Amino acid sequence: MAHSYYDIELNGITCYYNVSLLPYHIFEYKGNIYLFNREKVIPCKIEKRFAAMLGKISVNPPNIPMPRSIMDELIRLELVKDAPMWGGSRETKTDGDVLREKSSAEDLSRLPVHALSLNIAQRCNLKCVYCYGNEGEYGEEGLMDKKTAFRSVDWLIERSGETKKLAINFFGGEPLLNFPLMRKVVEYAEKRSGKLGKEIRFGITTNGTLLSNEIITYLKEHKISPLISFDGPAQDINRPFKDGQGSFAAVASNIKKLLTAMPDASCRATVTDNEHPSSISEAIKKIGFSTCHVSEATPGLLNKTGIGKTGNLLRMLEYYETEACEVLHGIKNRDDKNRFSVIARIIEQIFLKRKRYYGCGAGRGYLSVSSSGGVYPCHRFAGDEGTKLSNVFNGALDREVYQRGIVARREECSSCWVKYFCGGGCLYVNKAVHGKLFKPDVSYCKKMKYLTKLAIHLYCQLDETDKKFLTRLFKKRSETEEIHKTYV
Repeated sequence: MAHSYYDIELNGITCYYNVSLLPYHIFEYKGNIYLFNREKVIPCKIEKRFAAMLGKISVNPPNIPMPRSIMDELIRLELVKDAPMWGGSRETKTDGDVLREKSSAEDLSRLPVHALSLNIAQRCNLKCVYCYGNEGEYGEEGLMDKKTAFRSVDWLIERSGETKKLAINFFGGEPLLNFPLMRKVVEYAEKRSGKLGKEIRFGITTNGTLLSNEIITYLKEHKISPLISFDGPAQDINRPFKDGQGSFAAVASNIKKLLTAMPDASCRATVTDNEHPSSISEAIKKIGFSTCHVSEATPGLLNKTGIGKTGNLLRMLEYYETEACEVLHGIKNRDDKNRFSVIARIIEQIFLKRKRYYGCGAGRGYLSVSSSGGVYPCHRFAGDEGTKLSNVFNGALDREVYQRGIVARREECSSCWVKYFCGGGCLYVNKAVHGKLFKPDVSYCKKMKYLTKLAIHLYCQLDETDKKFLTRLFKKRSETEEIHKTYV
């Protein structure tokens, strides 16, 4: 197929006219100029002369002459829409085209469910100042019973289709308040899945206050991955017991026992205006965690006393700078301890040229079941009647609204240069901030753009030996599925 552009001779130099380019973004960081090809997921450090030429093209497209040297570079970066190396194709499908084709070709109601969060205890022994679940009760305080729990396991298996690897995460409130039921669920799920040739992996999100030796031994024996919600030096202020007493001493003691038995256990910290995220992360790592995810407190749909969103964007960006250095140091030293950081995940996307059409798996392959059996898009939505999807005992499951990615349906997302890394953000935060599931939070957008800049800056510093390490790392990681699938 002929190309839309054509060549001419100007003063003995071959130049090109009518050159159409794919969407790209140029930015400066620490004295370097970077270009990112959005549709092909290709980042590159460029020279000022090249950036200046692209600036002229953007102002006067496509009617200025393009020198051969610039044209060659554009083709190398796969920016030219109908370059020969693209097999003669004159059209490049957008994410909207892909999603529309995908939607028309599939019965969205039958897409498999591969992971559930079970709110086995909508009750908590702490009174966290930022709790989005109304002190862990989620609008219907209580403990899940055996009938509901077992039915939830069957419900997951029934809707998993041909998927062999499934996941269940125990959540609350504080799930260990219902530890006897948790043991029964694990035993039942292992037997049911085994008979059907499936495998169920387990995880638990806990505040750590009830981690006895018995429970730790059980978690290890059954390979149940623990995620501890712990704020380090801010624990007593942010996460006191219901009677107002601080919880730091009790939790820190239990963490030491847990890490002795399960050194790969991870931690999630929530920061408020009272502390800096970098100091929180540093203190938690000194306690012994190799992995710590730090995030801001966000508004809640149910909470009446929660502090809401902190808006502390500047301090979070400073923290991401520190995290970026740790990620690069880890890659250079062949260490995977920062594999769960957002920056590391963006680098993985760049390396594998993956596009992300959804913020997470909420409402798609990942769902949540409340203590009474209600089905919600994710664990954070439990108790929000406006987003209730079904019940494990009866009712159809309509997830179609969650199957169609935000990046294809909203104009501000479709034209954004980080849309394939953001996926439209967290649906829960979107609704809590704006009252709309599919209207991204501006603060989140700013953070994702900054995180992507950091990731591109790091990626462009990797040499071939680093990339060989990443090849082995990502191959190993792909052998197991994540609880939250975020890619189509």
